[in-house]
Amino acid sequence: MYLTPVFYPVSQVPPEHRWILYVNPMASVVSTFRWGVIGVGEFLLLPLLTSILTTFVAMAIGVWFFTASESSTIDRL
Repeated sequence: MYLTPVFYPVSQVPPEHRWILYVNPMASVVSTFRWGVIGVGEFLLLPLLTSILTTFVAMAIGVWFFTASESSTIDRL
């Protein structure tokens, strides 16, 4: 949660440590939103694509897990 650049700009993080910031999938979304709405910062395509890919992989794993365990969930309730 503290790695998401909501209250501070990405430019405050040294360039050699920004990869740590972009491990958080929401960091590039917030940076892109800030760039699109108020024009501050820069548009970085690779971190944004990484965030989108991470989101889709997490969603696919969640759907797979739900469909695999949905039949036994009612039995446990």
